[in-house]
Amino acid sequence: MRRQGAAPSHHPTFATVSALAAEASAAGEIAGKLTSIYFPGGEAAGLEEFQAIAGTVLASIGATRGEAGSFVLAAAEVAARRDRFTPEAGEATLRQEWGAAFEVNLGVARGMLLALDKRTPGLMEYMEATKLGNHPAVIRLLHRAAIRRGFAR
Repeated sequence: MRRQGAAPSHHPTFATVSALAAEASAAGEIAGKLTSIYFPGGEAAGLEEFQAIAGTVLASIGATRGEAGSFVLAAAEVAARRDRFTPEAGEATLRQEWGAAFEVNLGVARGMLLALDKRTPGLMEYMEATKLGNHPAVIRLLHRAAIRRGFAR
Protein backbone atom coordinates (compact mmCIF):
# COMPACT_ATOMS: atom_id res chain seq x y z
CA MET A 1 0.00 0.00 0.00
CA ARG A 2 1.31 3.40 -0.98
CA ARG A 3 1.29 6.44 1.30
CA GLN A 4 -0.95 9.18 -0.05
CA GLY A 5 1.14 11.76 -1.88
CA ALA A 6 4.16 9.44 -2.19
CA ALA A 7 5.48 8.51 -5.61
CA PRO A 8 4.79 4.94 -6.75
CA SER A 9 7.80 2.63 -6.49
CA HIS A 10 8.40 2.62 -10.26
CA HIS A 11 9.00 6.38 -10.30
CA PRO A 12 12.60 7.65 -10.19
CA THR A 13 14.28 8.54 -6.94
CA PHE A 14 16.12 11.82 -6.48
CA ALA A 15 19.38 9.96 -7.14
CA THR A 16 18.08 8.80 -10.53
CA VAL A 17 16.95 12.32 -11.43
CA SER A 18 20.31 13.65 -10.30
CA ALA A 19 22.12 11.11 -12.49
CA LEU A 20 20.00 12.15 -15.48
CA ALA A 21 20.82 15.79 -14.84
CA ALA A 22 24.55 15.03 -14.67
CA GLU A 23 24.52 13.05 -17.93
CA ALA A 24 22.38 15.34 -20.07
CA SER A 25 24.06 17.62 -22.57
CA ALA A 26 21.18 20.05 -23.16
CA ALA A 27 18.26 21.44 -21.18
CA GLY A 28 15.58 19.81 -23.33
CA GLU A 29 17.40 16.50 -23.13
CA ILE A 30 17.02 16.37 -19.36
CA ALA A 31 13.26 16.79 -19.51
CA GLY A 32 13.07 14.35 -22.43
CA LYS A 33 14.98 11.61 -20.59
CA LEU A 34 12.58 11.48 -17.68
CA THR A 35 10.45 8.38 -17.87
CA SER A 36 8.11 9.38 -15.10
CA ILE A 37 7.45 12.09 -12.58
CA TYR A 38 4.55 11.99 -10.20
CA PHE A 39 2.51 15.07 -9.47
CA PRO A 40 -0.43 13.98 -7.29
CA GLY A 41 -3.54 14.21 -9.39
CA GLY A 42 -1.50 14.42 -12.60
CA GLU A 43 -0.36 10.88 -13.44
CA ALA A 44 0.64 10.01 -17.03
CA ALA A 45 -0.53 13.17 -18.77
CA GLY A 46 1.52 15.14 -16.24
CA LEU A 47 4.79 13.70 -17.55
CA GLU A 48 4.15 14.66 -21.17
CA GLU A 49 3.04 18.12 -20.11
CA PHE A 50 6.08 18.49 -17.84
CA GLN A 51 8.47 17.40 -20.62
CA ALA A 52 6.95 19.84 -23.11
CA ILE A 53 6.88 22.76 -20.70
CA ALA A 54 10.30 22.09 -19.18
CA GLY A 55 11.96 21.71 -22.57
CA THR A 56 10.40 24.91 -23.92
CA VAL A 57 11.03 27.00 -20.83
CA LEU A 58 14.59 25.84 -20.26
CA ALA A 59 15.48 26.42 -23.90
CA SER A 60 13.75 29.84 -23.90
CA ILE A 61 15.80 31.12 -20.99
CA GLY A 62 19.05 29.62 -22.26
CA ALA A 63 19.38 27.46 -19.16
CA THR A 64 22.77 25.98 -18.47
CA ARG A 65 23.11 22.26 -17.90
CA GLY A 66 23.33 22.88 -14.15
CA GLU A 67 20.22 25.08 -14.16
CA ALA A 68 18.29 22.48 -16.13
CA GLY A 69 19.35 19.85 -13.63
CA SER A 70 18.26 22.08 -10.74
CA PHE A 71 14.88 22.59 -12.39
CA VAL A 72 14.33 18.85 -12.80
CA LEU A 73 15.46 18.19 -9.22
CA ALA A 74 13.07 20.89 -7.99
CA ALA A 75 10.24 19.22 -9.91
CA ALA A 76 11.09 15.88 -8.31
CA GLU A 77 11.18 17.44 -4.84
CA VAL A 78 7.85 19.19 -5.35
CA ALA A 79 6.29 16.03 -6.75
CA ALA A 80 7.43 14.07 -3.70
CA ARG A 81 6.52 16.68 -1.07
CA ARG A 82 3.91 19.11 -2.42
CA ASP A 83 2.86 20.10 1.09
CA ARG A 84 6.35 21.44 1.78
CA PHE A 85 6.36 23.90 -1.13
CA THR A 86 3.92 26.61 -0.14
CA PRO A 87 4.25 30.25 -1.19
CA GLU A 88 5.06 31.10 2.45
CA ALA A 89 7.87 28.53 2.65
CA GLY A 90 9.42 29.74 -0.59
CA GLU A 91 9.16 33.34 0.54
CA ALA A 92 10.78 32.61 3.91
CA THR A 93 13.73 30.84 2.26
CA LEU A 94 14.31 33.59 -0.30
CA ARG A 95 13.80 36.45 2.18
CA GLN A 96 16.57 34.96 4.29
CA GLU A 97 18.82 34.48 1.25
CA TRP A 98 18.15 37.77 -0.55
CA GLY A 99 17.57 40.02 2.47
CA ALA A 100 16.66 43.59 1.55
CA ALA A 101 16.73 42.72 -2.17
CA PHE A 102 13.88 40.21 -1.77
CA GLU A 103 11.03 42.35 -3.18
CA VAL A 104 13.09 43.53 -6.16
CA ASN A 105 14.46 40.06 -6.95
CA LEU A 106 11.02 38.46 -6.64
CA GLY A 107 9.57 41.10 -8.96
CA VAL A 108 12.31 40.35 -11.49
CA ALA A 109 11.58 36.61 -11.29
CA ARG A 110 7.83 37.23 -11.71
CA GLY A 111 8.51 39.46 -14.70
CA MET A 112 10.52 36.67 -16.31
CA LEU A 113 7.69 34.22 -15.64
CA LEU A 114 5.19 36.61 -17.24
CA ALA A 115 7.41 36.92 -20.32
CA LEU A 116 7.74 33.14 -20.52
CA ASP A 117 3.98 32.69 -20.13
CA LYS A 118 3.49 34.79 -23.26
CA ARG A 119 5.74 32.37 -25.18
CA THR A 120 4.32 29.28 -23.48
CA PRO A 121 0.64 29.97 -22.76
CA GLY A 122 -0.52 28.17 -19.65
CA LEU A 123 2.92 28.11 -18.03
CA MET A 124 1.88 30.21 -15.03
CA GLU A 125 -1.21 28.09 -14.49
CA TYR A 126 0.91 24.93 -14.67
CA MET A 127 3.51 26.29 -12.24
CA GLU A 128 0.75 27.18 -9.79
CA ALA A 129 -1.18 23.92 -10.16
CA THR A 130 1.92 21.76 -9.60
CA LYS A 131 3.38 24.12 -6.95
CA LEU A 132 6.62 24.12 -8.93
CA GLY A 133 6.52 27.93 -8.93
CA ASN A 134 6.85 27.89 -5.12
CA HIS A 135 10.22 26.13 -5.13
CA PRO A 136 13.06 28.54 -4.28
CA ALA A 137 15.35 26.94 -6.90
CA VAL A 138 12.81 27.70 -9.64
CA ILE A 139 12.39 31.29 -8.47
CA ARG A 140 16.19 31.68 -8.37
CA LEU A 141 16.40 30.24 -11.90
CA LEU A 142 13.84 32.75 -13.18
CA HIS A 143 15.72 35.58 -11.46
CA ARG A 144 19.07 34.54 -13.00
CA ALA A 145 17.43 34.12 -16.42
CA ALA A 146 16.02 37.66 -16.24
CA ILE A 147 19.46 39.05 -15.44
CA ARG A 148 21.04 37.03 -18.24
CA ARG A 149 18.40 38.33 -20.68
CA GLY A 150 19.07 41.91 -19.60
CA PHE A 151 15.70 42.42 -17.85
CA ALA A 152 17.45 43.27 -14.58
CA ARG A 153 20.84 43.65 -12.92
